Amino acid sequence: MLAHNTMYVALPVRDLQEAMDFYGNTLGLTIVDQNENGMWYQTGTSRIAIYHSEFAGTNQGTAAIWEVGDPKHTVKSLHARGVQFEKYDLPGARRRGAIHHFASYDAAWFKDPSGNLLCITHHL
Repeated sequence: MLAHNTMYVALPVRDLQEAMDFYGNTLGLTIVDQNENGMWYQTGTSRIAIYHSEFAGTNQGTAAIWEVGDPKHTVKSLHARGVQFEKYDLPGARRRGAIHHFASYDAAWFKDPSGNLLCITHHL
């Protein structure tokens, strides 16, 4: 039923101004719509809805994933903009710096200012 429909990610945040700085300036995304409740950012052919919520950052799992061409370069670029990456001991993965290497993909995780867990990945 939904297989041919577009899907977007919705991320709750504690502070809309702080989120605007992070998603717009740090990650370099472009706002395509905005109102008093939040904003929509364009990212590739998808969009992320950012909205204020008291429940921001309570999800303990990955909330959004970007597929990138060069994870090493992306990690380096984001780190230069102040992004701190998470380091995990995960079954089946070996880690070099911030990048976790699995059999079929590489991944690196980081959090937004509200604690939402975000990821960049590259399928091998």
